[in-house]
Amino acid sequence: MGKREADGIGLESSGSRTRGQVPPGEELRHPFYAVPEGDLL
Repeated sequence: MGKREADGIGLESSGSRTRGQVPPGEELRHPFYAVPEGDLL
């Protein structure tokens, strides 16, 4: 679970910034961007 938390931190710093630029179709193909924010906390 520690590794997931580390990945979540990376998502917040870089992923969230890129998430808004990812097209709707891309979100479905890339689960990395589709991770619920609640799952990161």
